[in-house]
Amino acid sequence: MHLRQKIATATGAAVFAVALVGCTGQQTASSSSAETTSTTASTLVALGAVPTVPNDLAANSAHHSLQVPGESFTLTVDYYLTDYDATAWQTLQPKNVHLSVHLAPTSAESPEVLMGSFRGVTTLLAAMPGLDGLPIAETNDVPQAIPGYLINANYPYDNVLTIEGFSTPLADRWTLLAGAQPLTESGLAAAGVYANRMTFSYRILVKNNGDSGYHQRIVQDTVTVTQAPPPAAETPAASTAAATTG
Repeated sequence: MHLRQKIATATGAAVFAVALVGCTGQQTASSSSAETTSTTASTLVALGAVPTVPNDLAANSAHHSLQVPGESFTLTVDYYLTDYDATAWQTLQPKNVHLSVHLAPTSAESPEVLMGSFRGVTTLLAAMPGLDGLPIAETNDVPQAIPGYLINANYPYDNVLTIEGFSTPLADRWTLLAGAQPLTESGLAAAGVYANRMTFSYRILVKNNGDSGYHQRIVQDTVTVTQAPPPAAETPAASTAAATTG
C-alpha cells in the first residue's frame, strides 16, 4: 500500500506539472495575441473609400478667372509654386503657394477697387472624419492704416500662402487620434489623407464713379492638390528631422 501511494502521488504531481505548462503556454499565447491587437489598434487606418480628385497645380501653376456678380470687372488669379514640385506634394513638407490677383475690366468704365482683406486656409482631405477638413495652415492679410490695397489691370495684389507641414493643429489632432503612433507621410496615407485643399477668400471694396463710399464683395476660390505616394523608406527619425528643418 505504501508503494502504491508513492506511485499515485508521483503520477498526480506529473499531471499537475503538465497542467501548469499548459496554462503557461496559454497565458503566453494570450499575451502575444493581446500585444498584436494593441499594436494593430494603435495604427490609424481609414476604412472609407478614398476618392479621386484632380491636381489643380499639376503644372505647378493655375490660372483662374473669378466672376464678381453685378460689377464691371472680373478677377484673374495666378497660383504658382517656385521651389516645390506639386506632383510630389507631401502634406508634412514645408512649401509656399504664391498668388497674384489682377483686375480685368469688362467695360470702359473702371471703378476704384481695393483688396480689403485676404484669407487663405489649407485643409486636409481624408477618408476619415477626424482628419477630413482639418485646417493645417492659414494666412491672413488685413491692412490697418488704409481701407485696402489698390488693384487694377497694371497693379495686382500679391501674397503667399505659407504651409509649414508639421503644424501644431495637425500634430495635436494626430496625437488625439493615433496616440503614440509617429506622424509620418505613410501614416497619413494609411489614415486616408489623399489631398490638400486651399480656400482663398478675397474681400473686395468697390467705388464706382459718383459713389460716396465703397461697397463690399466677397469672392472665394479653391485649389486642390493631390497627395503623392509617401517615400518608400520613411522613418520617424526622418520625419522629426523634416519637422526641425521646416
